[in-house]
Amino acid sequence: MISGIICCFLILIALFAKQLRLRRRERSYWVLKVHINTLKHNQELQVYRYLAGITKKHPGRDHIRRLEDSFTLKGHNGEHDVFVMKALGMSLRTLQDLQSNHTFQRELVVGALNQVLLGLDFLHGAEVIHTGKHVPGLGSADATILSNQRAKRPPLR
Repeated sequence: MISGIICCFLILIALFAKQLRLRRRERSYWVLKVHINTLKHNQELQVYRYLAGITKKHPGRDHIRRLEDSFTLKGHNGEHDVFVMKALGMSLRTLQDLQSNHTFQRELVVGALNQVLLGLDFLHGAEVIHTGKHVPGLGSADATILSNQRAKRPPLR
């Protein structure tokens, strides 16, 4: 079982590397996000495509992760959606562990919050709701705020 997974992964990397060499000459790091095949409809892919079609300029657009490419991988257990994205930098949790006393400097906190709020404002303007739980505490506050809102039409999730 494990050898089949490793073989499938190596084939995926080889195909991706070949495709990327043909398209890009820049040096950067990339991430492949392989989805489980039990999803009947991949809403994340739909949202990424929707956001890519927005042409209105907004300062928060640069703080939203972009889908560079996507493809379908046929494996032993069915088809898997694969997303190609630029790799993110160091997580705030890891950066916090590197700080003396595990405390951020004020300037870093202000800058990080500014980027998050700009990104959320862009998503709000696009009528997309961020429902991820990557930001501790945001999920619980998010539910309360959203329950008080009356939407004219359901937003993309």
